[in-house]
This record gives sequence, structure tokens and C-alpha cells, in this order.
Amino acid sequence: SLDLIKRYAERQAFVDMKYQMTQLERELKDGRRLIDSVISYATMMSKQTPLRLRRVNVHVLILDVVTLLGNMAGSRNIDLKLSVQPNLPEFRLDKEKLSEAMYHLVHNAIKFNRDGGRVSVFCQFKDSKLIFTVEDTGQGIPADRLAIVWEAFAQAADRVQRGLEGMGLG
Repeated sequence: SLDLIKRYAERQAFVDMKYQMTQLERELKDGRRLIDSVISYATMMSKQTPLRLRRVNVHVLILDVVTLLGNMAGSRNIDLKLSVQPNLPEFRLDKEKLSEAMYHLVHNAIKFNRDGGRVSVFCQFKDSKLIFTVEDTGQGIPADRLAIVWEAFAQAADRVQRGLEGMGLG
């Protein structure tokens, strides 16, 4: 009947509208991340703030970063693993700056990975050094682009490969 067709059309429109709202929400989040990256970079460059050193439990710091990025990894079916040496000592360091650096490393390992891939985060204390390692199953950075990874706004992947997200500040 006509009522049945009309109800079906309304439900389909609802599904389409729900999909479009989900897409819009994702794009707004991506836009917010871009804005946050620019603000963070501008703040860093304008202030060059001195280090705020204090005693930090690095195990907790890394666990917080990995937990924060767990949803992103899960949405891409990426296996995110953390392995921290037991009984790490506390370190005197700038918690915010180290946390931000770790966040960007793990975020990029997830972002540029393949669906169903793996990201492994390791931390150990060896030879009086704290060693933080991120390994992933992404395609990696081409050898000819390795020299630019530390430059602001430089990106190893081309626009088609990486999409529009990001500004090369990670």
C-alpha cells in the first residue's frame, strides 16, 4: 500500500540522515583537532615555555596516553598493546610536554596504520635512559622523506594517501 511505501521512505530518509549526521560529527571532530594542533603549535612557538620539571610516574603517564587513544584504535580494529618495564623509577621531567609527544607518536601510528593492524608501545629504563618505542604495521615513512619528519608542517605522506586530516605538526 501507499502507506507502507511512505513509511519505508521515511525510514530510509532517517537512515540517510543519521549517516550524514555521523559524517558531519566526524568532520567537526577532525576540524577541532586541526584547530587544536594550530593553537598548540602557535603557543609552543610564541612562548617557548621553560620546562616545568617535577617527579612523574612514567608508567601512569603512558597508560593515560594509550587509554586516551584506545577508542580511536578500536574504531579501526587496530590492536593497541602496551608493554612497560615493571617498577620503572619516577623521573623528573615536564609531564605535559612528554605526554603530548607520546600522544602524537601513538596517534600517528594509529592514524597511518591499516585497518586491522597493530600498534605496540614499549617503555623501559636502560643504561640510565628512558626508552619509549612505538612500533606499528603501517606502511612507514619512505626513506627519502625521513629527513623532514622533524620539520613543522612537513608530511611524509601525500594528500591522497593521508587524506586531509592533519597539518604535519605531530
